[in-house]
Amino acid sequence: MAPKEMRVGLLLNGLYLQAWQVRAVEELQTVSGVQVVVGILPVESNPSPARSFWSKLNATVLYRWYLKRLHIKQLCESTPEWLQKLPLIRVQAVEQKGSTFFSENDLNAIRAHKPDVLLRFGFNILRGEVLHVAPFGIWSFHHGDEQFYRGGPPAFWEILHGKKVVGSILQRLTEKLDGGIVLKKGHFPVTLHSLSETHNRLLEHTALWPAQVARDVLNGVLNLNDCKSAPTEAPVYRFPRNFTMVLWLLKSVKYRLLFHWNDLFKAEQWNVAVLNQAVADIPEKGLYTEAQWLPEQSANDFRADAFGLHHGEEKLILCEAYNYESGRGEILAVNEQGEARKVLPDSNHHRSYPFVFRFKGDTYCMPECFESNRLDVFKWNPAQRGFSFFKTLLHDIRVIDATLCEISGRWWIFCTRRERSNYALELFHADHPMGPFEAHTNNPVKWDVRSSRPAGNVFEANDHWYRPAQDCSATYGGRIVLFEILEISEKAYAEREVRVLNPIKPYGEGIHTLADYDGTRTIIDGKRYRFSRAKFWRRLKSRLGMASG
Repeated sequence: MAPKEMRVGLLLNGLYLQAWQVRAVEELQTVSGVQVVVGILPVESNPSPARSFWSKLNATVLYRWYLKRLHIKQLCESTPEWLQKLPLIRVQAVEQKGSTFFSENDLNAIRAHKPDVLLRFGFNILRGEVLHVAPFGIWSFHHGDEQFYRGGPPAFWEILHGKKVVGSILQRLTEKLDGGIVLKKGHFPVTLHSLSETHNRLLEHTALWPAQVARDVLNGVLNLNDCKSAPTEAPVYRFPRNFTMVLWLLKSVKYRLLFHWNDLFKAEQWNVAVLNQAVADIPEKGLYTEAQWLPEQSANDFRADAFGLHHGEEKLILCEAYNYESGRGEILAVNEQGEARKVLPDSNHHRSYPFVFRFKGDTYCMPECFESNRLDVFKWNPAQRGFSFFKTLLHDIRVIDATLCEISGRWWIFCTRRERSNYALELFHADHPMGPFEAHTNNPVKWDVRSSRPAGNVFEANDHWYRPAQDCSATYGGRIVLFEILEISEKAYAEREVRVLNPIKPYGEGIHTLADYDGTRTIIDGKRYRFSRAKFWRRLKSRLGMASG
């Protein structure tokens, strides 16, 4: 039986919190039934003895200097008003062989506040009875994938090693060091040329996790007793010493030069293909490698995000047509010979991902148009051989790659949003395809740059539902990961990986859309790189501050 309330205590190093920690606690306080009841911090200790100049020089001074220079927003410290009013307990913690223990008197003082869980933002390695003083234990962050990186600092070693993904976990601490019980885990993109951007992203979004775990516990979705530890033999990393920091800085310069080179001289060129394979066969057989590609566009244009559009005997491919000179995409209907025409009303906004669905004999298109800050549906007009505006499904949200489907009598929108487009899956649901739609209780339901962003139709095959997702870890739209949906409801969502779908040559650098064409054939897209003069000049003018409009 799920608990009705959750009383939270905070383990602190002092009467202050970093920005991401403030957000974590304030998000927790928005969860119905959650109450922050006490702050626990050490007694004020004597300052450490001054270290000599040579001692400082021989340690990690270069990294600490660089970190201060970055001024990472999420690390900024403050004392919010609610923290000033919070009941406080000052404990005399005992340090033994690198671990921290609490005395019985201090434990009793904590018990008096009846916390259900302690959220750790302070103290060192905790051991002993304090791990069990709250029924739900101590929850603690580790900003790194514990299977590969133990220790810290966050994102530093991943960047040094050229990794494109950084993991993070929220865990319940146990007596075993780095052997905590994983409550939530996610994977985020690494910006190789920017530690501050990577660090801020990681901290800002994982700050939502305590609230999400608490909500799942109170809603009966998560039983903490079912969570398991994740044994790891990963190496333990420390703060980088000065020589390592010099290497890191040199690599950082290399990454930044490479970023600007690619941005100026490499342009994505997508194209659309038809496979003689039913989409329902793909979970079992994977993708066929023989594809009928549409005619290639110029280096300044591409076509992508393809969906099938049928009216009468005519079969068309609805897709995004992007132009580098304008920096904008529009939606075109294309036949298999590559002949194209417009089928949506003109717009001043960029459009892409023209998702197509049918309801009660009518055909609708739901294109991505995040610049409009809403999600619109257009209805097919046979007389005009085009779409006209029908209804707005979502307001005040910059929706990315919205995908609609009906599962067990309920309609679901799978999507991400612009500010976290590649790594945070969200759900909305309604009892009718035209709404009104409600957000899933615990959005985002998934945090993973490798498999969050939608990649085409959610489809049924052999009584199972499958969701194609983009793997954007190595590159945008690098490949598709196919998931079987195990559970979907207003409060829960679960899926399991079934198959990875790799891009098909000659467009072998990416694939990010998979859709049924006509029941027996499938539409995909593919990516390769070319030089685009239009993109080059547009990016160069932007850098020089010469862009117009």
